[in-house]
Amino acid sequence: MGSTYGNLGNHHKALDYQLKALAILEKVLPREHPDLATSYNNVGGTYGELGSHHKALDYHLKALAIQEKVLPQEHPHLAASCSNIAWTYHNMGEFLQAAPYMRRAADIIERSNLPKTHPNRVNYPKRAAELEKKAEIQQNLLAHPIEPSLPPFPFPFGKK
Repeated sequence: MGSTYGNLGNHHKALDYQLKALAILEKVLPREHPDLATSYNNVGGTYGELGSHHKALDYHLKALAIQEKVLPQEHPHLAASCSNIAWTYHNMGEFLQAAPYMRRAADIIERSNLPKTHPNRVNYPKRAAELEKKAEIQQNLLAHPIEPSLPPFPFPFGKK
């Protein structure tokens, strides 16, 4: 139900259903079950659609933590979770945090058993390069802040 409402653009209703499903899964599954990671990623994605990027990040990080424990290092789901985290940071304007996650996603996909023709074998490295460029620009701006060049405001209106 959550996915259907999300596909229809009703993200609030989607989130309600996804949180209900997650609560059930948390009761019946072991804490490190891969299905929990999937559910955390779904909730994170919906929070992202709603603009709640900090909440989205929390859920995506929970998903990755589970997947790191239970999946092989070259599993595509790990790459997808890293990509989710990267794009959440990207949406927060935090390119320095985003770039390493996208690079990790690209590296995982490169080692994965996905067919050589799979789109993520092209898309992930391309996205990693784009985020690395944004991170470099952000790093340069932080290292060399631009001072405003506006002249000072002369005096309050009505006074001479």
